[in-house]
Amino acid sequence: MNNKIPKEIFLSAQGLKMFQDRLEKQREAHAKICHEREVAHELSGDGWHDNPHFNYLQQMESNSSWKIFETQEILNHAKKYDVIEGQRPTKRVTYGSVVKCVVIDLKTDEEREHVIEIVGYEEGNPNQHQVSYVAPLGKALMGLAEGDDRETRLPQGEVYIDSIKLFKSREDAGLVSTLSS
Repeated sequence: MNNKIPKEIFLSAQGLKMFQDRLEKQREAHAKICHEREVAHELSGDGWHDNPHFNYLQQMESNSSWKIFETQEILNHAKKYDVIEGQRPTKRVTYGSVVKCVVIDLKTDEEREHVIEIVGYEEGNPNQHQVSYVAPLGKALMGLAEGDDRETRLPQGEVYIDSIKLFKSREDAGLVSTLSS
């Protein structure tokens, strides 16, 4: 997870559930660590030289607390967006858009065609052709209209994004969907 949490976070219904489930699992794991730390303290005290396992569990508890805080902050700042298959946004690239584009590497002139769905914070899944709006390619595409182009910097270097096309559904774009609604 990122150390800097954005002030505005957009999540799909699936993304919201993913973070809620994550928080529940983190809280369960935290309770186990706390219990184990209490047992370790009762058995040998809290001196690091007498009970290094207790010290380790204190660190684990602290890390666990931080993860819970981060996930809770994400949920506190989250704004849910809805996606209706067949009615996805087609005016400009935004959350839930399905986009076809050509990315041209300006150093090598290599062209790559991408068909992707723009998804919420930490929801990206390359196997499903999903890119988060906060990922470099997602950021570069956000706000573009059909036919727009843009020169930008991605991790691989300077690129030119061309031939933007937006689709009303994953199926229209040729993306086989194994996604559950």
